[in-house]
Amino acid sequence: MNKDYSKYNWQNLVEDQQFLDWLQNDVKPMHPNWMELFQQYPELKIQADQAIEFLNQLKFKDLALNTKAQTMLWERIESSIQIGEKTNKFKLFGNYIWPYVAAASILLVILFKSVLFPTGNVDLKTDFAQKLEKSLPDGSKIEMNAGSTLSYDESTFKEKRLLKLDGEAYFSVQKGSDFSVNTTSGTVKVLGTEFNVFDREGRMEVHCYSGRVLVQFNNSKETYILQAGEKVNNFNTETTKQEFSTLELKMWKDGFIYYENADLTDVLQEFKRQYDLKDINLSQELGKLKYTGFFKTNQREEAIQSISLPMQLNFEIKEGILTVTKK
Repeated sequence: MNKDYSKYNWQNLVEDQQFLDWLQNDVKPMHPNWMELFQQYPELKIQADQAIEFLNQLKFKDLALNTKAQTMLWERIESSIQIGEKTNKFKLFGNYIWPYVAAASILLVILFKSVLFPTGNVDLKTDFAQKLEKSLPDGSKIEMNAGSTLSYDESTFKEKRLLKLDGEAYFSVQKGSDFSVNTTSGTVKVLGTEFNVFDREGRMEVHCYSGRVLVQFNNSKETYILQAGEKVNNFNTETTKQEFSTLELKMWKDGFIYYENADLTDVLQEFKRQYDLKDINLSQELGKLKYTGFFKTNQREEAIQSISLPMQLNFEIKEGILTVTKK
């Protein structure tokens, strides 16, 4: 009969020989695929974590394992602390041995966790003309704009929700512990909200769409708290805080890029990312022109007209290179 793993608790896992075999890399053909089960039953992964915590506290005289499992555990203990002969391994349960058992159990937990919950950073990257949506370990969601990178430590994320961002991303954060996004220009902290972070080439801008966010720029001692419908921009030590309409302002994730009195150079750099161009030929004089408006990220010709017509400029794209000239 197939087991109903959806009803398993951590005690069931500790006593489940197939689970222990899997942790010990001794998988039989008829064994379940535990990683698939964890995806199918998220609560089961939580119970597995609790089972590992139990193993960290274990006393072998109380552990309900079969002889084979006990033997394998003791072999790992003996190999790590080098005490006695294997023939004596089940005879020593005096008080003097428990410090060694505790030390060995920590080693076992490290081994188990390396199998069940691999450590190390998760590194996400979007190329030009590419976007990415992903769920985080705590249930929060991120959407990354083109030409961005984001990283976090998956093994500790639920306890310490910290991410590093270079580029632009939209965050929908589940309530819980502090959720922090670090960039080269500053830090954004929230408890549960929706917000957008842009950080490129020394310019950082944060939009708050719901809840509240706290923003600290590296070049400023002042802390900014944003309510829904507020944004803050920092560039060259100058910071401005403004209101915006969360209903009217569509975003890059909706297919629109908005600008207000922005240098044409910055506008075209984003155009380059969205449409995967190789380079831009633009004079320094034209690069300083100011642009207010928007362009779409999924219709290149229409996007060109949205920028070039109001500024009375000629745009020509040849072999992936955009050349901009006066009309």
